[in-house]
Amino acid sequence: MMWRLKCVDPSAKGLGRIGSIAAALTLVLSAPLSAKDEGPLHLPSPDWRDQIVYSLMIDRFEDGDPTNNDQGENEYRRGEDPYFNGGDLAGIKSRVPYLDDLGVTAVWISPPTRTQWWDPATQYSGYHGYWPVHFKQVDPHFGTLAEYQALSRALHGRGMYLIQDVVVNQIGHYYNYKGGYDPSDETVNFNLVEGAVPPRPLMYPFDLVNRLDPVHAAADVYHWTPTITDYDDPDQQYDHQLQLMNDLNTSNPLVRDALKSSYGHWIKQAGVDAFRVDAAKHVEADFLYDFLHGPDGIMETAKSTGREDFLTFGEIFNFSDPMQVNAEKQIVKFMGTAERPQLGSVINFPLKEEMRRVFARAAPTSLLAYRLQEQARQFESSPRWPTFVNNHDVQRFLSVGSKEGYRLAYLLLMTAPGIPVVYQGDELGFTQVRRAIFDGAGPGGAAAFDKTSDDFQFLKSVIHLRKSNPPLRRGSLTVLQENPTAPGILAYKREYEGEAIYVLINSAAGNRALVSGLQTKGGDLEIVHAIGIKANTPVKASADGLLTFTMPPSSSLVLRERNSEAISGKSGPSKAPVLNAADPVAPKLKAGDALCGSADRASDNLLLLINGNLDTASALKPERNGQWCVDLPQISLDAKDYTAQVYDPAQNKATPAVLFNGQGGANMIAQFADPENDDRGPSGSYKMLTDAPNHRAGDIRSVTARANDEQLELVIEVAQISNVWNYINGFDHTAFSIFIDAEPAGGISDLPGMFAQMPKGAKWDVNHRLFGMGSTIHTSEGAAADQLGKLAAGRPEFQIDYANRTVTILYERSSLDIDSWENARIYIATWDADEFGRFRELGSEATAGQIGGGAPDDPRILDDVMIALPESSAP
Repeated sequence: MMWRLKCVDPSAKGLGRIGSIAAALTLVLSAPLSAKDEGPLHLPSPDWRDQIVYSLMIDRFEDGDPTNNDQGENEYRRGEDPYFNGGDLAGIKSRVPYLDDLGVTAVWISPPTRTQWWDPATQYSGYHGYWPVHFKQVDPHFGTLAEYQALSRALHGRGMYLIQDVVVNQIGHYYNYKGGYDPSDETVNFNLVEGAVPPRPLMYPFDLVNRLDPVHAAADVYHWTPTITDYDDPDQQYDHQLQLMNDLNTSNPLVRDALKSSYGHWIKQAGVDAFRVDAAKHVEADFLYDFLHGPDGIMETAKSTGREDFLTFGEIFNFSDPMQVNAEKQIVKFMGTAERPQLGSVINFPLKEEMRRVFARAAPTSLLAYRLQEQARQFESSPRWPTFVNNHDVQRFLSVGSKEGYRLAYLLLMTAPGIPVVYQGDELGFTQVRRAIFDGAGPGGAAAFDKTSDDFQFLKSVIHLRKSNPPLRRGSLTVLQENPTAPGILAYKREYEGEAIYVLINSAAGNRALVSGLQTKGGDLEIVHAIGIKANTPVKASADGLLTFTMPPSSSLVLRERNSEAISGKSGPSKAPVLNAADPVAPKLKAGDALCGSADRASDNLLLLINGNLDTASALKPERNGQWCVDLPQISLDAKDYTAQVYDPAQNKATPAVLFNGQGGANMIAQFADPENDDRGPSGSYKMLTDAPNHRAGDIRSVTARANDEQLELVIEVAQISNVWNYINGFDHTAFSIFIDAEPAGGISDLPGMFAQMPKGAKWDVNHRLFGMGSTIHTSEGAAADQLGKLAAGRPEFQIDYANRTVTILYERSSLDIDSWENARIYIATWDADEFGRFRELGSEATAGQIGGGAPDDPRILDDVMIALPESSAP
């Protein structure tokens, strides 16, 4: 074993709890250094298309040196989110072999720079690193420059690369405006934050933070503005504060020079190979050009160290609407032009959101097909866009979706264009966003760094799949099958230098689905990866190269052609089984219309598939002459499209799917009007958060319910809908908890996490939580007062109408294991939740994060409504 002597300055405040001269010299036991640990500080740039990135937060990964945890400012509390938890650079270095074994090739770390340790205004620490106070110093919690260099060498010694998160838009929180903002006089209501640690930024010119000081004002280092309230206003986007972080004037040459010098320092001194640029959408285009490509810019510095392709990718936190590329069109602007380049790449937020729609919320697979095709077609640089399932700013997939959906999302991530990014803890099945890896996944989860866990081994397998198949890293993408109306099949081909890989996914969690007539080159297909299907299952295309194959729920296959010969043409009449559907007479079919066709007489039992669902298929018997007809069913409350196709299991042949409108109307309706201004809890004493004391988003005004045999629609009207936080679901400052008591009988009365029970003796079977950044459905199986229950497969559609202040939610009965909506009782309660879906605490006093006017165990309910559906009015 090798002993490493660490010298600590006994006068340093950072001794914290150790607090003694005896701790000034500590012996730290470390593993012996191997050849792999001692690589060069500088490496030539890799081909970034071949990299797989692991993203981690320094403070939340591994604690390699406990002596630097507590710096004596009450900023360290292990296991508590607002505080430093203890992770450091030495800890990351100790786990490089773990990351290498997982198969990742680059490590992206959160900012290692000196950060604000405590902000008294938000009662939060800067453990995350995005509140810099000195851009050239390693934060003492994280270690030293020498330890950062050691991490770099350890990665480089294994052929791995180091990516550093850099902050250019802001520092920490040192000023704000109290009492309103006057743009004509920035001194009015200007307020310096007192009690911050450190009290002011530690580096020039960023220490010139007092607008009331003439010298500071003249330096113009900051924009001296309040927080953003309108994310669509370009002036606010570039010049206002992002969530209280003081906004730098990046047009100021003084600021630009300091930032270029600071981040060039890390390339030269720490051997950094790439940058992720935080909040890049909040700095102007000219800054990005000058910072990266101007004189003494980042690219020039990188080239001086032998890095000819220094990757810079920016955070542009934008999502596209379904079947639109509105976000992509905005994001790509931040890459600039050939004449004035900006970022080298951008993080693919639109794909992340699309994966959640399809794999967590049961949206049609056509949404993902569209996103993949459009990104590959419109944006030539998309193979270098980092793609991800989770990151440190969004809810974990496993807190909003199932384990099966999660694995399909990662399968897609590793088989689609882009640079895949694994977020720390994903390999261990973590559900909490920023829980420290060294503390483990939590109750029932994997132990810290457990390489034997199923999640680790699964992620390792899909990483290996990508690394061992060049078409998945560099190939073209062609979508072969999609479902335009429901969960089900998504199939695509990746092709590179004559080699083809086929990816088949059934996203439906509750039913088998049919891969129908997928065109291949014919012959046997080799399974190179499978989820939910035995790896030795024979997969063979027909003589004409068409593959028809039944896939189990939540399954996937990755297939490789064993030969590359094209299908030979054949002359003469085909002897293939006959199964045809006649061309519809009408341009588009509707419920009640007949779908007709013909089959071989041998095809005695055909199946009508709606939305490709084999498990709900209805039998169809053709006439003696092989002719068949079937009336299309009424399914939806309003106009909604479905697909219908006929399948012959005996011949393993299906007709093409046709679209039809399944509208059938409602046969159960209930309405309820709720009093105004009753959103202050059962006692009427609750007080909203101090940053929104007059917000009435939780005040329910009315509820209308409509239902038919399959669908239930709720229209919830509230007093106010706003989205100042720019949440992806289109609203903030409220969370809806919707409980459904329906057949079959069962359920529980406790409302999880709400310190309350269902009213009127009801017992809920389904619990839907809808808030600004998430939407989850749980059943009562396994639920309790402190436990949400089993995550359900189905995800309701919802829409926000700002003009009418309504939220409209549509539930599908068959996806929720409910027999009937008749006589169902629906209980709706409002509260507030943070961006990760955690309910706000309740206490005697209201704060920026806590609702006031109650005791900690009082009901977490602002307003509530109970509504009951009648019996069906259908004849």
